[in-house]
Amino acid sequence: MGKGEIGLCVASGELLFLLPAKRLLYILSSDALQAAVDEENRAVWEGQAVRVVSLRALLGLPPGKERHALLLKEAGGAVGLLVDEVLDAFAALPGGAMAMPPSVLWEANSFLQGVLPLQGQDRLAYLVDVARLLTAAEGGQ
Repeated sequence: MGKGEIGLCVASGELLFLLPAKRLLYILSSDALQAAVDEENRAVWEGQAVRVVSLRALLGLPPGKERHALLLKEAGGAVGLLVDEVLDAFAALPGGAMAMPPSVLWEANSFLQGVLPLQGQDRLAYLVDVARLLTAAEGGQ
């Protein structure tokens, strides 16, 4: 995310993630989207095929109550991302993201592009690259 770009902060487990708000199509109840999911973790929403993926599962976190589904767009398609909570929108701070140490990245979580301090908070959020998220979702879910 560039300086001043708005990110949507979500939680899965005890972790926070920042997604580019410009990629967001809808925020839904996870129940609404999951009711349309087939055995291949795909759904059709408003005529568009959507791959449905749990952020918890992608990160290897234990199952939990994922209350929200974010429909995110990217050139390669769309994904319905299940998350525990949608928290707030934040602007990227001027310093930008701190790089992720290579020792904590692997193929399944390569969509984590850095760590950003949240404006007005003493917490950090992982910056998510939606295109890479789509690739990870296709490979493992």
